[in-house]
Amino acid sequence: MWSQTGWRIIPLLFNLYVDDLLVDLESKKIGCCIADTYVGCIMYADNILLLSASVMVLQSMLDTCFAYGQKHNIVFNCNKSFCMKIGCKWRVDISSMLLDETQIAWVNDIKYLGMVLMSGANFQVDCTYIKRKFYVACNSVLAGCKYADEFVKLSLVKSKCLPLLTYFLGALVLTQSKVRDLGVCWNDCFRKIFKYNRWESVSELQQCCGEPSFQCIYDKSRMNFRNSANALKIVWFVQLLTFM
Repeated sequence: MWSQTGWRIIPLLFNLYVDDLLVDLESKKIGCCIADTYVGCIMYADNILLLSASVMVLQSMLDTCFAYGQKHNIVFNCNKSFCMKIGCKWRVDISSMLLDETQIAWVNDIKYLGMVLMSGANFQVDCTYIKRKFYVACNSVLAGCKYADEFVKLSLVKSKCLPLLTYFLGALVLTQSKVRDLGVCWNDCFRKIFKYNRWESVSELQQCCGEPSFQCIYDKSRMNFRNSANALKIVWFVQLLTFM
């Protein structure tokens, strides 16, 4: 039986085991760089994200990963591996990439760390997926406390559901239409809790409750993110995806 300490050691051992893969990719100078910072390979747990401005370089990166896997007994799951295009030529048809002899297809969207990234001329996130998760969570929370006070319900929604709308929000440059779209979700929970009609505005209700509009939440998230210690690296990553 593994202790809690044992489970904490496993990710650390895995990081040490695959660290040479990142070193190998960077030493070959394949993949994207911003100034002197190499961002061609981004890893979180066992998720590997390869970034390249060239199809030929991307294939070279895949070949490097496969060779590393062969040498260190790592098997990459091709059924869970996909390629996605972001940039002005995203509509151009490109042959499937290869990991050894297995094809990795191009797709229009990828689920990555709880977000759905979409192919297109610019970096964008699928807000439909985020909204669906929020409504499911909100309905579940409110169904479990239907006899509670309205402000208790609001407190539970804020703590359990609102983070689904604001996850990674500060790092995203959303259009005003998408901010409004997510704002409808935030407004709908007030309508449901305080029994407002669908067409009624809840802006005054939010002010009376001391709660900000979703536009204010978004603006504050952006400001806090820019002031955070790790903001620069993630902003570089988002800008890279935006301008590739």
